[in-house]
Amino acid sequence: MVGSLMRATTPLFTIAAMTNSTIRLVIELDLDSDPISGTLQPQPDGETTQFAGWLQLTQALETARRSTISNTARACPGDLPQAQ
Repeated sequence: MVGSLMRATTPLFTIAAMTNSTIRLVIELDLDSDPISGTLQPQPDGETTQFAGWLQLTQALETARRSTISNTARACPGDLPQAQ
């Protein structure tokens, strides 16, 4: 009974443009340190970040991920063709 359904006045869907992107990271670990420590560098020409401990390593990874996301072009809803 599709005919008995009310028609929505606004779209009920969202279109998001996403890319399947990856980044290459170089992680250098100091094997003699406790806790874990070293450097992380996004490739090819990213800025080297030093870390000491698992929390700082996680933060460095998240910073590298976010900087890649912010540099990726995204389509705005106004850029998409309108459904008719």
